Amino acid sequence: MKSYLTDTGVQLCRPTDVPMTEVEQKAFTAVATDYTCGELPVERNLSPAGDSPLIAILLLLAALVMFNAGHARRLFRNLGQDLWGLRQRQNAFDEHTANETQTFILLIFLLCVGQALLLYSWFVGDVSVTSFHTINICLISLFALTAGFFIFKLLAIMVIGNVFTDSNSAAIWTRGFNTTSAFLGVLTIFPALIVIFYPTIAFPMIILALCTFIGAEISFVIKGFKIFYDNFADLLYFILYLCSLEIIPIVIVYLMARAICMFFLSEINI
Repeated sequence: MKSYLTDTGVQLCRPTDVPMTEVEQKAFTAVATDYTCGELPVERNLSPAGDSPLIAILLLLAALVMFNAGHARRLFRNLGQDLWGLRQRQNAFDEHTANETQTFILLIFLLCVGQALLLYSWFVGDVSVTSFHTINICLISLFALTAGFFIFKLLAIMVIGNVFTDSNSAAIWTRGFNTTSAFLGVLTIFPALIVIFYPTIAFPMIILALCTFIGAEISFVIKGFKIFYDNFADLLYFILYLCSLEIIPIVIVYLMARAICMFFLSEINI
């Protein structure tokens, strides 16, 4: 055992030089403890909520909605009439201005953004994504898909309305679709934001958004039925309309959204 003299004449020794019994030697360990070693780093799973460009876009949309709140309030003042009514002659006090069109576009843009976020959350879920670039490209692709679906359906409604009914009824039907989509945009964006910032409750929020979508579709289908149905023969055409414009395109959009998400996930795993 090595000993050392201090200035006061006291003998000291190192802890490792202290004599130990056999039991103490077995119990003694010189291995570093866990807290001094730390843990191996693990790549963090990213989400759209941590992406600055996406947050900036959402804040910009919120600001635009606030600036257009007055026009949106005027737009929804006749919500019941636009959703279910079939008034052939417009009221003298009805206003259809450029600001109203801008509000329509803004709310429909909200709808497309919200649907893209919900589709991303549904298909990607808890899958580990370690690149904001991948998230952004995937969300842009989903947004393009939802916006393309809206434009396709709007054009199809305008064509069908002008072919199978008069121009006035076609205009009423088209406005009903725009109003339904705008109102659905308001109802969709809130569950979409909750899904992004609180992914632990994503499933109930997606179910809630799905229920609002189904409710809006049923409301629009009922209005179309009241416009087009005159006799029993029209029922066949209406069933064809339901299959070709209300069911099959939605299934195609769902499958395409799934393919887009799976493609980007496969790129990550390569």
